[in-house]
Parts: sequence; structure tokens; C-alpha cells
Amino acid sequence: GSAMDDRLNYIVGAYLFEEEGDQGFAWNSYGGVGSPFPVSTSRITAKTTSYSLFGQIDYQITDALKATAGLRYTNDDKDFNLLFTSLLGAPPTTIVFADTFSETTPKFSLDYTVPTSGSVDSMLLYASAANAFKSGGYSAIAIFSPVDVAQYTPETNWTYEAGIKTDLLGNRLRINANYFYSDVKDVVINFTLPGGRFPVDNAGDQTIQGLEFEIVAVPVDGPAGVSHTRP
Repeated sequence: GSAMDDRLNYIVGAYLFEEEGDQGFAWNSYGGVGSPFPVSTSRITAKTTSYSLFGQIDYQITDALKATAGLRYTNDDKDFNLLFTSLLGAPPTTIVFADTFSETTPKFSLDYTVPTSGSVDSMLLYASAANAFKSGGYSAIAIFSPVDVAQYTPETNWTYEAGIKTDLLGNRLRINANYFYSDVKDVVINFTLPGGRFPVDNAGDQTIQGLEFEIVAVPVDGPAGVSHTRP
């Protein structure tokens, strides 16, 4: 909807997701003997119920300056069950997890339309900060033993960006540029470890930053009366 003579625009919503699944694995190993021999089987059942509530407002502070603020609450309920059966003599093992992962993630941005003249057709300056959330889960690859079947925690990410978008020369030339910086906490990756182990786990923190440039030009007009259709 909109309000305040259309200077304020808003959106409010809700999201619901539910999933159930099961999967069986049978693991073989070559073990240096040339032909595979059975090692273990795993049977996994999992259920996820996720819901979120979100809202965002855009407010035109002046004709040239617009502010945006958004907020999202996410709640994930997860149930996990794994039955590990060794074919090498160890007794069967059942592992059960039930967890709730939730996070509130905001977003903020400013857009400023620069007054232009001459060869500059339009110019937009912008800056934003946004928080992202990837839910936690479970490492479920168990080949020789269930030692790596465990929970990993959520991954979060604050991303900051600032840039400029410009159209020039009668909209024949477009130049866009921006700088971005991401601060990621508790990165989730798939490890490869000795002994046939491939756990999924949190690996620590990382930062990602960079510059992006884009130039699009229309130096000449195309031939008049030419149309293109799909075959």
C-alpha cells in the first residue's frame, strides 16, 4: 500500500514452508583391494517447518532522497533422525536432533537522485546495509562411523554496498560502479578429512569485498524496420 500522498510505500507479508523427506544411503569402500566391499548403510528422515514475518517501507524524504527500511523474522523448526548400520560388525546407532533456529534480519538503504543537465541524463547515488541468515542444520554423511553426524549453527552475513548509476549522452552511454563489503560469521562448508570423512560444519568467519564496474554503450543506431522473432 501507500500513504502520505504516495510519499510512503509499504509491504507486509508472511511466509510458510513445510517439508518432509527420507533418504537411504549404502556406502562401499575400495580400501586398496581393487574391488568395492560394503561398509555401511544410513537411513535419514527429516522435517522442516519454517515461517517468517516481514515488512518494508520506502519513504520519499524529498523529491530526490528516498529511504528504505525493512525487517524480517525467520523461525525454522527442524527434526532429524539417522539410523546408521555398520556392515563391519558394530551395533546400529540412532541419532536424533530437534532444534529451532530463528533470526531477525534488517535492511536499510538510501537513494539520492542527483540533479543533472547537459550530457548527463540521470545519476543515482545509493548506499545500503543488509543482514542475511542461513539456518543451521545437520551433517549427515556417515561412512565408516557416525562420528561426524552433528549439528552446525546458522551462518549470518552483514553486507554493505555503495554505488552510482549514470546515463549519459542521450541515454547512449550507461556507467555503473559500486563497492561492496560482506562480513560473514560462522561460514558453513563441506570438509574433506582423512579416513573417508566429509562433515558439514562451521569453519569460522570471513570477509569479502570488491569493486564492480559496468559500461554499456550504443554508438550507432540499428537499421530501421528490422524485427527479430523467435523461431
